[in-house]
Amino acid sequence: MKLTGIAPQMKGDSSRIESRKNTGRASGERIRAETGGSSGDRVQISASTRDAAAIHKTINQTPDVRADKVSEVKERIESGTYEIDPSKIADKMIASFMEENL
Repeated sequence: MKLTGIAPQMKGDSSRIESRKNTGRASGERIRAETGGSSGDRVQISASTRDAAAIHKTINQTPDVRADKVSEVKERIESGTYEIDPSKIADKMIASFMEENL
């Protein structure tokens, strides 16, 4: 495939483009510095994004292990009062299997 008419537009000094990019960046930095870091741009975050951020924060603050529950079960095991109900375990295993496979 041959493209014609593009090469003349692309000819030129590419350093001019870079210098313009650098000049724009420098002037933008200068403006922010002169105005105390505020360029006047604003960002609005949607309600769903704020909700997701709040959920993420809550998850990060929640411990991986519920120490109170672990210590309660540990005490019951040590005192001999911890009882296991095999039918409850079987019911939950079957329910979990049904959820995952059906």
